[in-house]
Amino acid sequence: MLIDAIHNADVIVTRSDLAEKVKTFADLAQKTVISVGSTNDVSLLLNMIRG
Repeated sequence: MLIDAIHNADVIVTRSDLAEKVKTFADLAQKTVISVGSTNDVSLLLNMIRG
């Protein structure tokens, strides 16, 4: 499921502590990885993107 989700994504957002593991899969799929400091930062980032 993770590999399918990565292939279907435009950008992958993950926590900093998981970034290296996720980047391994994302690099194979040529996807961009954005890492954030905590789970709460994901909501903040998504709110910034939505404007």
